[in-house]
Amino acid sequence: MVVGILPFRADTVGKLKKCILDGSYTIPSFVSDSCRSLVSDILNRNPTSRLTITEMRSSAWLEGQDFPSSMEPFRPVLASSTPEDAREDRCAAVGELADLGISTDLLVDSEDSQVRSNIVGTYRIVLHRIQKRRSGVDFAPEMSVSIDSGGRMNNGFVSRLGANNNNKKPSKVCIIL
Repeated sequence: MVVGILPFRADTVGKLKKCILDGSYTIPSFVSDSCRSLVSDILNRNPTSRLTITEMRSSAWLEGQDFPSSMEPFRPVLASSTPEDAREDRCAAVGELADLGISTDLLVDSEDSQVRSNIVGTYRIVLHRIQKRRSGVDFAPEMSVSIDSGGRMNNGFVSRLGANNNNKKPSKVCIIL
């Protein structure tokens, strides 16, 4: 952030990973000694030897700087209030996914794979929207979606954008976003 470049540079992802793990980085020569010391202490290979936030704030390079007060911890407001509400919300989300052509089996397989998945991400977005509706948080109005005789999806947004481009099929997932 100080000079506008990343400290670790390499031609390939593998080499970049090696540079990071080895702690091999460059700091331009025009950077002050106090800044250079701070960066090297932050990027220390030994996690227990790295500076804490308090130590960083009291470094010579940041001396005299005013720091904003910390924010309140995040408290999710949208969590379902009872186990029954949570179960209803999950069932509603699975139902909405089924309307989009995503089966329960596909959702379960995606959740079990322990990797990032478009299907699990879509499920979480849908669930979040349902929880927002339940909690009364401002929510964008739902749009009706229909499929025309040519098999194309129509709603206020997609039909306006896609009026001149009938060759492209809109994504089912984009409709929920």
